[in-house]
Amino acid sequence: MFERFDKGAREVVTNAQEVSRALKHNYIGTEHVLIALCGQKGSVACGVLEDSGVNEESAEALTLRIVGKGYEAVEGVTPFTPRAKKTFELALREALSDGSNLITPEYLLLGLLREKEGVAARVVLDLGNGLGYEEIKQTFEKFPTSEDLIKAQIQRQVAIRDQANAELRRLRGLLKKAKRDQSKK
Repeated sequence: MFERFDKGAREVVTNAQEVSRALKHNYIGTEHVLIALCGQKGSVACGVLEDSGVNEESAEALTLRIVGKGYEAVEGVTPFTPRAKKTFELALREALSDGSNLITPEYLLLGLLREKEGVAARVVLDLGNGLGYEEIKQTFEKFPTSEDLIKAQIQRQVAIRDQANAELRRLRGLLKKAKRDQSKK
């Protein structure tokens, strides 16, 4: 499934593993994914969370109150909890329902909130003044997704290429005309 994650979503998963290790947990749960999302400055998901009062520090503090800190550092591969896996499935469903083949950080956040029983959903609900799935979904509809931004950039690059090709054709035409004019002399 991770082949469907865009660069930002992959970074979230990598950072979730680091958050889990820092908290000395022997698993990666929804709470770790949420904290990693909060730390991804510049993403729409992070901005929406911050605007709602959910930031990296507050999410980590509430997570520690709910689940506590582990006792010893964990080495090696850290497994995802069933709820975290379900979050990824729900994120994929969100992406597909929007006509996207890529899971972005925004879809990860929607997946976290649709998986209502996870620690992350509880943290967002508590810190975000009751902010839930529907409110965030509506907020995201106002912002372009990462995929939309990529498509817009591609369109700009295609327009630049088309302009450059038109200029090349014009210059070639001028060069041919100059050669014809010179050969007539």
